[in-house]
Amino acid sequence: MSETHFGFQKVDESQKASRVRGVFDSVAGNYDVMNDLM
Repeated sequence: MSETHFGFQKVDESQKASRVRGVFDSVAGNYDVMNDLM
């Protein structure tokens, strides 16, 4: 098992991509709204 950093946590490398995707999915809608307002 190989670990890598995700924020301030150490996670298994196999989990990192899904965690990054989760963060992206959680902010994408608000990011689009912000861009439209600018």
